[in-house]
Amino acid sequence: MAAIRKAYARLLKGIDPESDPAAFLALREARDWAMHLAEQGDGQHQLAAMESDGDPVETVAPVAEMVAEQPGPPEVDFEALRQLHRYVLDPESGATWDEIAALSEQVLADPAMLNIDHSENVERFFAETITQGTPRSDPMIEPAIARFRWNASETELRRPPIVNWILQRVEDRYFEIGLPNERHAYARLLAKLRRPPPRQWLSLVGAWWPGPRMEFLIAYLQANHPTILPGVRRDTLDWWLARIEHQRNAVAPLRWIREWRRRNIWGPSLTGIGRNVRRDVAFTYTPILLGLIVMGRLASCSQEQARSPMPFAPPATTTPFTVAAPSVMLDFKSDLTRTLQRLDVTLTADRVLAANPSLYKQLEVEWQSARTGNQGSAAQFAQFVSGANAQLDSVFSQALHGSDEKLIMDYAKFYESRLRWAERGTPQDCADLIAGRTVRSELSSFSDIHRRLVTRAVLSGTPPAKDKAEKEWSFSIPPALLRTAVQRSRLRPADFEKAMRQQGPATGICNARIALIDSAIVNPKPEGMELLRSMFGGH
Repeated sequence: MAAIRKAYARLLKGIDPESDPAAFLALREARDWAMHLAEQGDGQHQLAAMESDGDPVETVAPVAEMVAEQPGPPEVDFEALRQLHRYVLDPESGATWDEIAALSEQVLADPAMLNIDHSENVERFFAETITQGTPRSDPMIEPAIARFRWNASETELRRPPIVNWILQRVEDRYFEIGLPNERHAYARLLAKLRRPPPRQWLSLVGAWWPGPRMEFLIAYLQANHPTILPGVRRDTLDWWLARIEHQRNAVAPLRWIREWRRRNIWGPSLTGIGRNVRRDVAFTYTPILLGLIVMGRLASCSQEQARSPMPFAPPATTTPFTVAAPSVMLDFKSDLTRTLQRLDVTLTADRVLAANPSLYKQLEVEWQSARTGNQGSAAQFAQFVSGANAQLDSVFSQALHGSDEKLIMDYAKFYESRLRWAERGTPQDCADLIAGRTVRSELSSFSDIHRRLVTRAVLSGTPPAKDKAEKEWSFSIPPALLRTAVQRSRLRPADFEKAMRQQGPATGICNARIALIDSAIVNPKPEGMELLRSMFGGH
């Protein structure tokens, strides 16, 4: 083995890989094949003679002769790779689980896998095909993990995000298999997400009652089993998200009933799939609810909603709530309570006054400023909502730069989840999210999680920033975290630096930012926490 390496190093000096790549690849293949033969015990007498000489110059000819006498490296079975790709990504292929698993084993057992470059290409092929073809690609996971040792503990800190996603898929698949036995109602809802969206108008009414349960399922999967949702139909998921958003902005009686049902379903904790509402209550109120749904549907058709933007890009942390503008402004406490309850139904003006007097005072200033305007009452209220949104955004940003490490860590995990979700669509979606640009329709669960985080910041007593002037946003990365992040991203240091400046391919930009947040989360104290503060707060 040592003689082969010495001979390879000697011959490599006479080859320029850039000007003569064919010769370089031929030399690599010859080296790999020679080492394979040595491991198999072939040509041991040549190797022994070569090692006994001890002169690297003298070993060049024996190695070349040994390789020339042996058959060349095996050819790659590209047809098997193409067939596997079609099995997974073409739903009409009709391939079964056993066929996909058997073909995966065949590709990984190909003698061409002895070639290092080919093995790395196949590893990338498996990783990308698994993530793109979920859940049809599930039969590929176990053979790939066994072949490439993705779950080895010594590689944990160097795993790229895509491999962590695949390992998470293993756990999520077992959850999905057991769901019909443990929570059959949620298994039926998950099956609905994999079917085409309903088209009949009666389905709009039929979606009202299971809407809160579907909302909980989507939020639960996003938080605990994120690899399941990329495997559902995108058009069906968008249909349900639109229905949930419509229910959230329904007229008052329907919205109150929905919140009552939502609290019963979501239960006191999120440690498991939400508890069931008592069937006798459901059957008792179903006729009344159906009548209210129809009335609310008719009333909401003519109601115009005013919405606040929700970019979620650091350092901006815009408050994600929407407000239906009333016809007239009332007193300050009433207007403030109506505004805050779009953020959290338990928030009131009195509660904010008790928990955060500084914020309460600033919100009152915003209300007085809007009240003295010359525009109509609806426009005045919209102005107040915009000002309140800015104050809440300021409080949240200040809190992310404060001493509440749990809030900072929770927001970092939440933001990373949003990046991973965007990446499942296209890398450009992820890069747009990092840059603060508008991305495709997202899960309503993201809005719910962000609302809860903002509410925590409000009730913590964090005051809004005194200086609202725009500042240049920048942060420095500690050397130890930088090294870890570069390893996780699988980028060269120069490419990593470009990606952090949002330059280069969208894939690199996304991987670099996810890897950096991962590194800070894994090593939070003290460098990681300071990095997260500078990334997300202080504005």
